[in-house]
Amino acid sequence: MKANEQIIMRAVSIVCGVPPDKIVRKGRSSRRQDIVIARQMLCNLLFENYNYTYYQIRDVIGYKNHASSIHARNMHKQDVLFNNSYRKSYSKIMSKLNIAISSEKEIKDAYEDLKLEHEKANKLIEMLKDRLKAEEKSKDRYQQKLITLSKKYCLDYR
Repeated sequence: MKANEQIIMRAVSIVCGVPPDKIVRKGRSSRRQDIVIARQMLCNLLFENYNYTYYQIRDVIGYKNHASSIHARNMHKQDVLFNNSYRKSYSKIMSKLNIAISSEKEIKDAYEDLKLEHEKANKLIEMLKDRLKAEEKSKDRYQQKLITLSKKYCLDYR
């Protein structure tokens, strides 16, 4: 592990109250909330401020694949936006590392990302509602045809 990674991990460890050896995933992953939050913060710090790739973050934290790094960053964005204590802890880490951050900018960016995701989800919901209505109409039409045929040929389809 590089020296700057150790410094960053130590800052996260101190603020979150999690030992550095717990933050790094070895073998089976611990899913305790404090450890997960520390990993999320570390992941975002490495990505945003030190230009690590998701693959490099995977190697530092010990994730099984880079998708875990992506997920950790997505969860970080939501926690920064909605969780006050998380935001305060993250700010403490940033100040310990002497990283100037425009927290308003980060919050606005996260808000815009969530707003776009919300709009996409609403569009998908509307599309699925339309599809459901079309399926219901189709079902009704076939049911009417079935009733007509059963009357014509004196069948009992029910």
